[in-house]
Amino acid sequence: MKDTVAEPIALLAVLADVHRLQIAGLLVARPLSEAEIEQALELRPKVVQRSLRALQSASLVRSSGSGLETRYVTDLETLRAAVASARPRAERGPGDLGDVNADERAVLMTFFEGDRLVSVPVQPAKLMIVLGWIVGRFEPGREYPEREVNELLLHHYDDYAWLRRALVDHGFMTRERGIYRRAEQTAAV
Repeated sequence: MKDTVAEPIALLAVLADVHRLQIAGLLVARPLSEAEIEQALELRPKVVQRSLRALQSASLVRSSGSGLETRYVTDLETLRAAVASARPRAERGPGDLGDVNADERAVLMTFFEGDRLVSVPVQPAKLMIVLGWIVGRFEPGREYPEREVNELLLHHYDDYAWLRRALVDHGFMTRERGIYRRAEQTAAV
């Protein structure tokens, strides 16, 4: 494994040259010598040498052997590491924690990735913290038709119907004739 991960932008910059890209692509299949690369791609020796130096300096190509026996191959580990580092990662915990204490923060950081609830707490006290944070997304005193409640909850959890029922069952929201309101006694977490 490599000690450092190459920056994806730096690797793209190296591969933005057509000759370097052709050589890296050719070397994915099997190790080749400079002469074999020149012949396969019909390139001049200086172009191949310059391209190989750039690819090696970016750790995209590695060599084995020496002199005329030197063979070059694309280092797929470098590419995989760059792809992995370029993938966006969801932050643990909701973006807006609001006014929470350390225990509540720990619970929210455990059960959320960004604003998405990734698992439902089994322990009632932790479930109350999660539901308290979710109900905080609703404005006090405002009436919400069920369709709008579903849309808001879907942003946080795929099973919005369960979440809606849990908010009502645990007293975080009230429901009357299909209209939902945030319960007045509930303080947003």
